[in-house]
Amino acid sequence: LGQGSEAGDGSAFSDTTGVFGIGHGAGAPTEFTLNDSKKDGSYFSSLDGGGRVEMVRYDTPSLGPASVAVSLANGDRVSAQLTLSTALGGTSFGAKLATLRLPPDKLTGSDASTVGASAGVTLASGLTLSGAWAKGKEMGAKPAVKEAHAAVGECPPKPKLASGQTCLPVPGITNVLKTPGKPAVPATDPSYFQTEIGYKFGNSGVAVSWYKGQDFVREGSKSTAIGIGARHTLPKAGATLYIAMQNYDVTDGMKGDQEQTVYMVGSLVEF
Repeated sequence: LGQGSEAGDGSAFSDTTGVFGIGHGAGAPTEFTLNDSKKDGSYFSSLDGGGRVEMVRYDTPSLGPASVAVSLANGDRVSAQLTLSTALGGTSFGAKLATLRLPPDKLTGSDASTVGASAGVTLASGLTLSGAWAKGKEMGAKPAVKEAHAAVGECPPKPKLASGQTCLPVPGITNVLKTPGKPAVPATDPSYFQTEIGYKFGNSGVAVSWYKGQDFVREGSKSTAIGIGARHTLPKAGATLYIAMQNYDVTDGMKGDQEQTVYMVGSLVEF
């Protein structure tokens, strides 16, 4: 009870290699968003089944290799996840299946939801394989909202609003006048698939990944990310070092094609 991870938080990340920064389009530059905000209109997303919010959560005891978690958060956010984890003969396997339902959107009046799964396996040889998939309902951007509702700079005083009309702040549009009878413009229904292959040896690991997404910003938009990364752990220092490179490619009929390569280095220190 309180602020914490919803039941489905992390459902997209059954990566058994532990290489940082090459998955799910992580690190995509702001040029690949509708505006300079990762939360509004990004071409890349994990459609993860939850986040960190105020909520009530319950986790069942382990049922053999399986466990279930459910949560209810402020605003009627509902999240659930099934987790599988097992090991046999030096091979370990983990998988997650989750769903998230959001409350009705203020502009469209429609519920948004997502369902997704990820799985990863590490063989005794050190070879690792993982994959993730998710599909969202009205979880993408709402670039066409201007066509259904009038965009304004400042909300007019309430006495000047038409009967039943309301003024709502919308990221990237400033403010929108929502008028009864105007058609609601739903968000897009995005989806993605990612696969990764890696190798773990001693205190190190390397991996390459391929990500393909579509319809995140508008119907027909496509996004691809190809990455390679490595990590090395220093047990005595309690530190892990990371290095990664990822190439991003976006195809969008409205904005044209875009391509960029991002290089990342980092470290994690635990004490």
